[in-house]
Amino acid sequence: MGVRSGGNTDVRWCPACGGDLNDPQGFVAEYWKAKDRWFLTWCSRCHTTAQVCLPHRITATEPEH
Repeated sequence: MGVRSGGNTDVRWCPACGGDLNDPQGFVAEYWKAKDRWFLTWCSRCHTTAQVCLPHRITATEPEH
């Protein structure tokens, strides 16, 4: 049986193989570190465990041309 962290999550696809994590045998658990949202996932298709971060803010620089 799959485990969900209270309904819809923003992580729906395996970061390794692209498999659907909504599979009843898949696993997605959400937790927080400061203002960042983290997801622990397990894919029943490729048997990969991964952590995915959805950061509160991203700061990027543009390289000089």
